[in-house]
Amino acid sequence: MHKKIIGLIIFLVLLLNLCSLTVAAKKPVTITFATWSGVEEGKELQQIVDKINARHKDFQIKTIHIPGDYYTKLQVMIAGGTPPDIFYLSQEFVPDYASKWVLMNLTPILKKDPEIDLDDYYSAALETSRYQGQLYGLPWIYQPFILYYNKDLFDKFNVPYPKSCMSWEQFVDLAQKMTKDVDNDGRIDYYGFVQQGTPELWIWQNGGHIISSDRQTALLDQPEALGGVKFFHDIIHKYKITPSMATISEQGFADLFKTGKVAMFIGGAADGFYDLNFNVGAVEVPQGKVKATFSWTASLVISSSTKHKKLAYQAWKELLDGIQHWKIAPPRKSLMAKLKEIEPRLTPDREEAIRNSMAYARGFTNVVGQSQISRILWEEMSQPIWLGKKTPEEAVKIAARKINEVLKENQE
Repeated sequence: MHKKIIGLIIFLVLLLNLCSLTVAAKKPVTITFATWSGVEEGKELQQIVDKINARHKDFQIKTIHIPGDYYTKLQVMIAGGTPPDIFYLSQEFVPDYASKWVLMNLTPILKKDPEIDLDDYYSAALETSRYQGQLYGLPWIYQPFILYYNKDLFDKFNVPYPKSCMSWEQFVDLAQKMTKDVDNDGRIDYYGFVQQGTPELWIWQNGGHIISSDRQTALLDQPEALGGVKFFHDIIHKYKITPSMATISEQGFADLFKTGKVAMFIGGAADGFYDLNFNVGAVEVPQGKVKATFSWTASLVISSSTKHKKLAYQAWKELLDGIQHWKIAPPRKSLMAKLKEIEPRLTPDREEAIRNSMAYARGFTNVVGQSQISRILWEEMSQPIWLGKKTPEEAVKIAARKINEVLKENQE
């Protein structure tokens, strides 16, 4: 009898332990996901997260919204040993983070995953997620720049609408016709164009590059790149078809277009300009010797120090697909047929311009120190040219020298 009681007690203890282990096993793992989304965008993103969470009992994604000072706060989390498992990374930061072993190298996993078709991605988009030939994430957006124009303003001045891929000369001619001092008071009332801050687009279209393909040398001072910088200069100082830097700094590039006082603006596919008090058309950007447009790109990445690599990867994969079905424009060719589903407000001209631009859009030739290089391009080249303090020749010479210093310092 005594032995039976002891046996029963042992059985009950083992049963309780088994139950506690079962309960513990069923508790889902928390996968943290950091995003720079603001309030409204965050609500839409959370719907994607909620759908994924509803499908899984083994993990739950917890969203960390960082709408302001994103990279500073992200670096604090990483330095403190509490990085998010998954996070957004704009294209210029991928090499920096990958070189510091912050990101999981996904190349071996992706090669074995039959659900991921890398050939479906636009090759230029895919390059923005690479470092030293390895993929440290995949792009969730690939937003080509297109040319928006104010239809009402063109109608007002009886000037033909812009056409896709018009030449630089045709573009300047249109912009000059749309730059007007209507009351003859010596002040421009309408501008034909608002110039973005830096001339990468014009450099590429003239056959030039900022950095060599082997990422070892700055090419800004080469004739092709210099020609693009000169066109940037001429838009401002020779043709005078864009507002001053002071005006742009005060009001913002896109906001100036929204005032109805600017005829043409080169902006991202997601800018849309749907709800303005004037009609907006869209075409592909003007073209020089080479067909090219810039594309803003960001990757979804996984922390190399995540404690739950398999679950983090599964969460990452489902998040990636969900976001690509939400944001314009997805970096995958197969999703081009679904642009209208992703953004119901797309007009036929916007859709055509985006779709066509995807084939020749490009991002930065990413290197470690890309953010430093972007700062050099602005401080040593674009800004002095805007202000008339340097000639294009002077500016590219100084900028190229300083970029070479950054490349040497961060030799890959």
